[in-house]
Amino acid sequence: MDTGASRSIINAGMMSKFRGRHTPQVMDITLTAVNGDRLDKKGRVQLPIDKVGALEFIIMPGIEIYGIIGCDFLDKYNATVRFARNVLTVGGSLLESAAQRC
Repeated sequence: MDTGASRSIINAGMMSKFRGRHTPQVMDITLTAVNGDRLDKKGRVQLPIDKVGALEFIIMPGIEIYGIIGCDFLDKYNATVRFARNVLTVGGSLLESAAQRC
């Protein structure tokens, strides 16, 4: 989870786990990093999130983690992050957070 990320992303290599079930779509937006560099992207895909619903992820090659849950998720599901307890509350359900400490 990254509260500074406006969009959620998934590592392009993870898409093999969803083979045939979720089809990537072309996207025509430009993404920029904090330093202003343009980010490479391979499209977008709607993926399910356990106990919550679905969310659009941007498919990006070359990132070193599986993915990032961004502010688009927090806004869409009115989620609350409680860093002190390392939990995420979504619709009244507490989910253990994999957030890294600041």
